[in-house]
Amino acid sequence: AGLEFWARSSVIEVRIRPELRLDLFCTEDPVCGEAPLSEAVLGFHARGFSLRLGIEEREAGPGERGSLILGRDMRPWPAATAEYARDSRIGLWSAEWGLGWLPGERSDVQNPALMHMDVRWSPAAWVELGFTRASLFGGEGRAWPDFVDLLIPLNPHVAGDPDQLQPDSNEIAAVDARFNLPLQGLGVGGLRRLSLWIQYGGEDLIMSSIGSLPVPSLAAPANLYGGALSVGDLEFSLERAQLMDDTFRWYTGHRIYHEGFVRDGHAIGHPHGGDADSLWFSAAWYSLPVGGEVFAERLRKVSVVDSTPEGVFLLPNDELTWRGGARVWLLPLKGGQNGLGYSLGHVEAENFTPGKDRWLHRAWVELSRTGR
Repeated sequence: AGLEFWARSSVIEVRIRPELRLDLFCTEDPVCGEAPLSEAVLGFHARGFSLRLGIEEREAGPGERGSLILGRDMRPWPAATAEYARDSRIGLWSAEWGLGWLPGERSDVQNPALMHMDVRWSPAAWVELGFTRASLFGGEGRAWPDFVDLLIPLNPHVAGDPDQLQPDSNEIAAVDARFNLPLQGLGVGGLRRLSLWIQYGGEDLIMSSIGSLPVPSLAAPANLYGGALSVGDLEFSLERAQLMDDTFRWYTGHRIYHEGFVRDGHAIGHPHGGDADSLWFSAAWYSLPVGGEVFAERLRKVSVVDSTPEGVFLLPNDELTWRGGARVWLLPLKGGQNGLGYSLGHVEAENFTPGKDRWLHRAWVELSRTGR
């Protein structure tokens, strides 16, 4: 259960969303839960520029199931975020930069600083190009890198520092593209639009060169790509995300920030985290006031025992999950949403243990109202 409040003028914006989450039949107690503050934002806006202070959900990238760098699955973190957007002769573009920290207990460095940036450019209505980056640095007992090194990581790795005293940073970045191709003019049935997207990311930054000029490059590549076809009120979507590499591990495993871009078990980017390969399908009916969706997903995860310069060593058994379900929703005339859904899944070799299989069931009901 939760309550969301927002108010906005042409200059000031206020958003707050407290929630109450309860579970029954917990491990130690009959009832357990938490009361997170999912959003608490004070913002200022003027002529395309905005400055927001507080915690808020962030998402960037073309993916519909998730994105590689900034996804909605991670718990929001406190930050100051500046954004500028403009519609110019070269198209619509925006740039966002934020600086905050990851609170909570960690096994590596307490309260590390987290910087994120996202740049979007749409030179035409049918295409959008983007670049997203996130950096972990500083924290209790850690030296801060120079500001220039934070903006342009020309020295992403520290050599000859066995005591880990020199400033260091953990970097992830990705480039992406999305194409929205109108199909109405073809005169074929109810075809409306074909969307195609791709995101290519690196879990680490290494230095390469063009002649004598040093250039940051992406290492430990991951790929996310998909497409969606709209036919009348129906939309069919398919998306695959591959976050595996033979040398590095996505989101975790840095020499200092080994817990990485993770808070309370949730990665900053894709909801399945790293060491994972997933395929997701959705068929949705978008009508008013009733809509619905059926979905299916296959997820393969691997367990990393060790990561060395020679490669990544894995347990012999993968964890394989199949999941499918459906949901329907009703949009009341007075605002809000009602809905219900059910999903069924099966896990093979849970926690990478041979023979440990089980079924997963989930049912939910959603009731929300919006007032002014």
